[in-house]
Order: sequence, then structure tokens, then C-alpha cells
Amino acid sequence: MNRSIQVLCGLFTYPSLTTMPWRLSNLLHLMRTRCGMGLDFYGSSTEEVWFSVPLKTRIFVTIMLILNSVAQWVNQWARIRYPDYESSNSYPVRSSEERMTGGAKRRPCTTTVQYLTTSHSSLRPSQGNFLCNIFFAASFLFGGIGGACQFRAEEKVRRERREETILEKIIGMVKGVKGGKGGGEDKGGTGV
Repeated sequence: MNRSIQVLCGLFTYPSLTTMPWRLSNLLHLMRTRCGMGLDFYGSSTEEVWFSVPLKTRIFVTIMLILNSVAQWVNQWARIRYPDYESSNSYPVRSSEERMTGGAKRRPCTTTVQYLTTSHSSLRPSQGNFLCNIFFAASFLFGGIGGACQFRAEEKVRRERREETILEKIIGMVKGVKGGKGGGEDKGGTGV
């Protein structure tokens, strides 16, 4: 079971690595002063839908997608750091003194230097469960929010331009398949 999770995590990390150049390019483009609606990376007018999305929406989507990649990288690191089931799903065992004092152990340290040089291994919990699960969920959350916002913004631009939206294209394809149109059928009437 744990190996399948490791493989799945690696499969999610691959697209986060391959899409990062585009995401960083967009971020750098949006930080420039000459990036307006309808202008590409070079400041030239373009008909690409993404560059016609309002500036604030593009900034929000780009930040969400970059956070998606960063959260996935932290998740991948956590899966490498805590590779087995026990380390990635165990909580720390605390002593009765730590439970009574809220996690802080009483130590006879009198100076900051002594405190910093004292071993705190009993205070440091196993972070495997936290790191593996929180960043896995955060990666999905950021990716879902960014993707949904990008989809809605681009569909809005397409409707304003009176172009066929992606949903209309999908509905048309489904109707075409149900109605017997499409597929391997001969449309020219030649019978070949």
C-alpha cells in the first residue's frame, strides 16, 4: 500500500515540475509594468485566451498554481523523508509530564545558550503524519482552486468574444456521438 502511495506522489510531482517554467514565466510577466490584457510575454497584442483574462485573476491563478507546485514538492520531500508506513503515520508518544505541561518539559536551563544547546528530541514530534498529509491536501487544494478559477475566467472571455466554449464543444461532441455523427462514419457520401 505504501509503495503505491509513493508512486502516486511521484506521478503528481512530475507535472508540477514540468509546468513550473510556464508558471514562473507568467509570474515574471505579471510583475512587469507593461503586462496588460491582450499582451503576451513580449508586449505584443495576442488573441490567446489566457492573456485576455483580467490581470488580478491571472495573478491569483498564477500564485495558486505556484503554491500547488511548492506544496507538491514539500509533499514529495516528506514522502522521501518518511518512506514507510510507520514513520509517515505515527504520532509522537508523549510522557505524562509533557501532557500535564502542554508539551513543554521542565528543564534546569538558566541561559538561552544552554537552552539552545540542550537536546530537545523529546519535544520534537514525529512530523511525518503532518507533513505527508497536510501538504498532500494543500497541493490538491491550491491546484483545484487555481485550475477552477482559470477555467471560469477563460470561459468568460470566450463567451464575451462569442466563441464556442469548451463545455459547448464537449456537449456538441456528445450529441454528435449519440446522434450517429462522428466516429468512423463516411461524411462525404462516397461510400468509401
